[in-house]
Amino acid sequence: MSNKSNGNIVKRGVDGTLMIGHKEQSPPGEPRLVRTLRGHKAEVTALSFSYDGKKLVSGSADNLVILWNLKPQMSSIKLSGHKGAVNDVSFNNTGKVIASASADRCIRLWTPSAKGESNVVRGHTNCVRSVKFSNDGNYLISSSDDKTVKIWSMPLGRFKTSLTGHTNWVRSACFDHDGSKAVSGGDDKTVIFWDVEKRSMIHKFVEGSARINKVAFHPEGNIIVACSEDRMIHMWDTRSKELIQHYPAHAGPVYDVSFHPSGNFMLSCGVDSTYKIWDIREGIIKHTNRSHNGPVTSCAFDVTGRYMATGGHDSAIFAWVSNLEPDESTTSIESSSTAPHPLDLNSISSKDLRFDQDSPAISTFEGSSRKDGFFGSSMDNPKEVPSSVLAGTLEHIVGQLHIISQTLQMLEGRLTLVEDRVEKIIEGDDMNDAYQ
Repeated sequence: MSNKSNGNIVKRGVDGTLMIGHKEQSPPGEPRLVRTLRGHKAEVTALSFSYDGKKLVSGSADNLVILWNLKPQMSSIKLSGHKGAVNDVSFNNTGKVIASASADRCIRLWTPSAKGESNVVRGHTNCVRSVKFSNDGNYLISSSDDKTVKIWSMPLGRFKTSLTGHTNWVRSACFDHDGSKAVSGGDDKTVIFWDVEKRSMIHKFVEGSARINKVAFHPEGNIIVACSEDRMIHMWDTRSKELIQHYPAHAGPVYDVSFHPSGNFMLSCGVDSTYKIWDIREGIIKHTNRSHNGPVTSCAFDVTGRYMATGGHDSAIFAWVSNLEPDESTTSIESSSTAPHPLDLNSISSKDLRFDQDSPAISTFEGSSRKDGFFGSSMDNPKEVPSSVLAGTLEHIVGQLHIISQTLQMLEGRLTLVEDRVEKIIEGDDMNDAYQ
């Protein structure tokens, strides 16, 4: 089902998820909200963009992993299988595998498709708190309440080694840019810098007075950042092993941090219902936002830094244009927020498939008809074909592909409804048999 509210495009999926495309403008230089994603029934614990920026995966305390297709003509996919809260999610470098960590002591490796297939990786003896792929996708690192950090070889998820040194729950772990080093942090209030190849501890940082919630590497690999329960963010130089910066970042626990790929900015979020963007060159706050209704529990930049996402205790996910770099241009998320409106799969027929004429994104198709386009008189001299005509023709082709995608979505939705009805009929027959 779809409609428009206050100029926004609203799509409700057959699985109960809700996607809202926003058209509101923001002041220059400030992040702009372009998507609201609703489908989780509890706190959003983790977010990860695919490397092509077309998908976002989220984990939640409702035991679900949801794969969000950020183009409105594509539906979201709920991945169920965990028996406990999902604490972390991570896309690999190809976008063909999603890892999730859960309180059920398992790691699952998902194929991001409607089938929802996954392989279970077991090895931890307690709640698994985090999972992160190496940049080349060859390895996965995990941390757990069993006080260990484990490394697994991909694609099969075979156990490679354990890194031991923490004396309490380990809440976060990740690789550096080339996978040769790793960092972890947890409830023992320490951050450990690891040599992965030697399977040994390089250094243990002890600066804060509270548990560590998240650790991360600067994109260049020479800075480690950690956020903690005591509202602080600490940064250390991996070469000198010295503390180089610390911020009293939020008015309470800081739950997540993420570096912009340029290395110039950092995103943080916390219990005070805000996310903040830091200019780490100047050591100052560039922007503070209070859009979530309650604590902001997760945040992430995409691989380009043009977009970012935040998730909260309110179960909502917001996708933003970051507006951090002057040369950034809009791509899939923003442009799709004004794309043709989604379909009501319960009532629409194939003859009803059409574009939303009120959508600015569709106005570019005007003037790209056959008589005025690529097949017109301008073909007599290819050098004279205007670039605008070529662009219009290509956009027309894209439009036809979009119609095909919508048709497939309609068929998929109808198939789901039929399956649900068949299941209810079978359940009713079973109940009748039981009473007879």
